[in-house]
Amino acid sequence: MVNIHAHGGSLFRVDPVTGDARRTDLGGVRLPTTNGTLVHGRTLYAPRMNDLAVLRLDPTGHNARLARTATEARFETPCATALHCNRLHLPNSRFPQPPQPEQPYNAVALSLAL
Repeated sequence: MVNIHAHGGSLFRVDPVTGDARRTDLGGVRLPTTNGTLVHGRTLYAPRMNDLAVLRLDPTGHNARLARTATEARFETPCATALHCNRLHLPNSRFPQPPQPEQPYNAVALSLAL
């Protein structure tokens, strides 16, 4: 779970049994606009305002380090990440533009390998 208000944007690991949340050490990386993250294996994909932070989690999930930052000219505030057919799909939320009936929305597909 990401709390965009805690420490400039922090990741928390929640115990599914107790509901207790513990902050994950991201080595200084902030997730200030992250909404929909994806964990695949030990890799965390976290969309931010104009990029995708790719973090490698340790086996416990209590620590993570930035592996790379993926940028894409087609990003217009990616807001979530989904995996389908070995590709990451990130819908563009187009924030902060006000919604208009004629406003087109789309998603960007990236190779899982990045």
